[in-house]
Amino acid sequence: MYVSAESDGTFTDEKMQKEIHNFLLKKAKIQGLGIFDDAIFYLGDFYITDTGFYFVYNVYDIGSYAAGVQKVYVPFKEFPKKFLKKNEITKRIIEF
Repeated sequence: MYVSAESDGTFTDEKMQKEIHNFLLKKAKIQGLGIFDDAIFYLGDFYITDTGFYFVYNVYDIGSYAAGVQKVYVPFKEFPKKFLKKNEITKRIIEF
């Protein structure tokens, strides 16, 4: 399932953006993605699999053109539940 976080309202308000940025930055570094030193991670586009989220970033969003489109994977088990608003999509994730 592909979702735009801005239109869906799945994630919490701007207050959490800094925490979310730090969390995704840490995940991206662990996964060895080629990212800019000053990359700003946001909850733009993502998709959901049976096991977790993939946050999708276009070229130049967090890395160079040569790095291409980059995806940060976060398993449901590792995603902080406090970042989620309760709705039909997240109800299943919280129960995971």
